[in-house]
Amino acid sequence: MREERFVGERTSRWAELRALLGRAQSGGLAALSGADVRRLAALYRAATTDLAAARSLRFSQGTVQHVNRLCVAAHGLVYAGSTAGGTRRKVFELLTSRFPALVRRTWRYHAVAAAVTILPAVAVYLALRGDPDLAERTMGTVMQQRAERTAAMPDDARRYLEVPDLWMPVFSWGIMANNIRVAMIGFALGATAGVGTVLLLVVQGVSLGGGFAVFDDAGVGGVLWTFVAAHGPLEMAAIFISCGAGMRLGLSLLVPGRRSRAAAFRETGTESVAMLFGVAVMLVAAGLLEGFLSPSDAPAPVKWAAGAATTGLMVWYFARAGRDARNRRDDCGTQSDPA
Repeated sequence: MREERFVGERTSRWAELRALLGRAQSGGLAALSGADVRRLAALYRAATTDLAAARSLRFSQGTVQHVNRLCVAAHGLVYAGSTAGGTRRKVFELLTSRFPALVRRTWRYHAVAAAVTILPAVAVYLALRGDPDLAERTMGTVMQQRAERTAAMPDDARRYLEVPDLWMPVFSWGIMANNIRVAMIGFALGATAGVGTVLLLVVQGVSLGGGFAVFDDAGVGGVLWTFVAAHGPLEMAAIFISCGAGMRLGLSLLVPGRRSRAAAFRETGTESVAMLFGVAVMLVAAGLLEGFLSPSDAPAPVKWAAGAATTGLMVWYFARAGRDARNRRDDCGTQSDPA
């Protein structure tokens, strides 16, 4: 086919597409009627066929570039809405179904992460309780100074931290960033066959147990418990999930099961990224609680009620959310984890 005939037969169609694009680009897709939108999609599909034909027949660069510009402009309009909608649907499905289902299926790893933190915390608490010298050598002086400052406050004004209202947003943002950083580090250390993750969790446990021992010795342990009541369950659960995912990823290289190591690492890594996204959302919520509620002068029952509510919501979420999707893919996948 000669180029002149090819262009002549399609000029009116390209002009119509160009006119619809002009209207849509100036006023958005809302400026087009339903029939116009359908016509735009049909003209776009025809233009992509024309572009392929012009390239295969080696027509002039002017013709190819003209049709290509039309296709590029139309593509952004035709697929912008579906892409945005598809992304929203994927995020919604991840948070409401896939993330809790993945946590259920891999709960053993997260339980190990919790045990590796809680057992050292209890042991350190028992070892340091009633021994200020050992506590100082282990924890340093910062926690003791903070406990003494809290104990010196009037009984009805004791708080673990005092954050001015103006600085609460900054404090909250800093808490979110720090907790997400710790979660990512714990996950990344899983590449050391889980050894680095375990060490990080042990250090976290020592810090927790030691802090509570110091505050209890100062007679203000309840102040620290009240401070962590609102945000602690959500924050610690998120850390346990991220570190459990890291250990699982590291173990997939050592014990890939019936898969190749590359396949095991790739599949586990894909699932781990989904869990990390969910963890980040949890830590943002925990950061809001820790930044605005935990250091506030709200009554202690309010903080404890917030912690109880978030704990109950988490129990329901990880136990029930996403179970309706089981028929789609057996609770997010049928591939078994390495033992």
